Amino acid sequence: MYNKRKTPIIDILSPYQKLRGFELKVNQAKDGSYYYTLPLTASFNALILLRHLGVPAYHSADLYTFILSLFLIPAFYYSVIIRQDLRSALWDILWYPDDLEIINRRLYEKVQSETNPYFSNALGLMVDLKLRCDAWDRFFSSLSRIS
Repeated sequence: MYNKRKTPIIDILSPYQKLRGFELKVNQAKDGSYYYTLPLTASFNALILLRHLGVPAYHSADLYTFILSLFLIPAFYYSVIIRQDLRSALWDILWYPDDLEIINRRLYEKVQSETNPYFSNALGLMVDLKLRCDAWDRFFSSLSRIS
């Protein structure tokens, strides 16, 4: 899961800053948490390569792609979105407030067009959004509060 080293995540990732033309963008948010962004040049191959390198920030990429793939299924999307408790626990918790409106709009458009829940479609939704390095911790903590 998320790497809880005392070394700042930015220092851990510095050796990987440029990898086969794929630039890692890891920053610290105002609340002190860390996030990364996937640039438009992000590709399936780059993410697979990063996963196998053990780069700690990108462990949450698996969670984001899994959740987005589920949400691309209309039955799942509508079942969760209409219930505030589920939406907060499974969806809102993953996003920074300033990106929530953007991802909601992108996802809604994809669901309306009945986009297939493939990895590449999920990846396309995440581009240029702030993805939390601590997404796993936030997600599992939030799941424990669902009634």
